[in-house]
Amino acid sequence: PFYPETLGAVLVAFTAQRITNGESLSGRTAALAGAAIGWLVWLHVRFVVLAFALFLWMLWTCRRSSRALTMLTVACGALTGAFCLYAYHVTGSLLPTAFYDAATPDAGFRMSRLPVALLGILFDRENGLLALAPVYLLALPGIGLMVRTQRRTAAAVVSLIGALMVTVAGHGYESSGTSPLRYMVAVLPLAALPIAVLLRAMRGR
Repeated sequence: PFYPETLGAVLVAFTAQRITNGESLSGRTAALAGAAIGWLVWLHVRFVVLAFALFLWMLWTCRRSSRALTMLTVACGALTGAFCLYAYHVTGSLLPTAFYDAATPDAGFRMSRLPVALLGILFDRENGLLALAPVYLLALPGIGLMVRTQRRTAAAVVSLIGALMVTVAGHGYESSGTSPLRYMVAVLPLAALPIAVLLRAMRGR
């Protein structure tokens, strides 16, 4: 089946590439990145915090070009604003999170879930990232290498993965009988970056 996380992974990868490549962005590229971030919000309320983190990184990336900043803000603001108006039409609130609040009382974000759920996202035998795909253990030493040589990329990868992890943990990470681990699929392309850095460093050894 097609889940919003599938397209979310494409949008996150597209935007993250613009953040990490270290090049100045044109107005058109910034507008496309802004549209990708706004589209991410439309895919699922779960991506709101991740989209905000991407937007902050894009603001930093475009800081030297007023045109790029303007195009980014207009594109992202238009799509996100349209979603807020849609949320108001459906729920009576402009907050995108109102969709969670309009569901069952237990559907919203709960801080009390975080300690156990953050561990579950990594180690749960049915939905845990490291339990189901232990290859991502290689990302841990890869992050260490990136901190020494590519600090900005390392910070972006860790913060973006963390943004989705906290959101998923606060709402409940169990996939309710659907594809295991699917709630984290949108950021798995980012988790592959430190693995690639590690493998490149090991080449020839």
